[in-house]
Amino acid sequence: MLSSGTALSSIKLLDLTKAAAVSNGSFYHAWPEGLGAYQRDLAIHAVDLAQVEYLKFIEESVIVADPGEIALRDLVMTQCKQDAEGIDHDPSFIAQVSLWGEHKQHPGVLEALRNQYNRFAEKLYLPMYGRALEVYGLELREPFNMGTLATMMTALAEGLALRRAVDPEVASLPKEVEAEGWDLYGILAYCLLSVMLRPVNNGDTRTAVQLADDLLLEGVPDAAAKARAAEAAAFRDDLDAAIAAIETQLEQLRSLRSRRH
Repeated sequence: MLSSGTALSSIKLLDLTKAAAVSNGSFYHAWPEGLGAYQRDLAIHAVDLAQVEYLKFIEESVIVADPGEIALRDLVMTQCKQDAEGIDHDPSFIAQVSLWGEHKQHPGVLEALRNQYNRFAEKLYLPMYGRALEVYGLELREPFNMGTLATMMTALAEGLALRRAVDPEVASLPKEVEAEGWDLYGILAYCLLSVMLRPVNNGDTRTAVQLADDLLLEGVPDAAAKARAAEAAAFRDDLDAAIAAIETQLEQLRSLRSRRH
């Protein structure tokens, strides 16, 4: 019933017992407190079921590739498409959505939903993203951490799934972009990750907000963006000068060696 879009609060006892092929007496034997107690238990069970089914799907489709085999760009493209398709065809997700408005009437639903997201993060997303960043030699820029990364990816995937359910065309991309293999979730995630991540120990100490400022204000930079750009240019100049000095020293050593021989 939930998967078909029926709200939890609108489920009637007669419809329920008829669908389950049980008597009203059997129902009250299991739930003496009545339909309210049943709705509470059903909500918590549905959330747990959604967690089990969704985790099973994701665990079967997760790819943490060797950088030598697949670029991060392709990994994000592939994984996000699988994730989106899994949510779109997962009846337990539809059931879960129908429960989000029930937490005020059923406090247990709120606790179950919160626990579900925590379990997703702890058992799946944090290990998966942590491994991926390690494999590709990346780290998160401030103010982000692994928890905010997992939250962002989950919220983006679920929000787009809800919008696609009522307006499938809203998620369409230009044909040439879709032909490359992107869907809206993947391309949004990749663009966000490009600001949130940086190579480990690359010398770029800008926060994600500073990087976003620099990218957005390249045409008309403000004073702070100009100062950061100047610092970055100075760093590159110093690095180039150091490399040139090392190359000069190496050339001198080669020359001395050739004279000895």
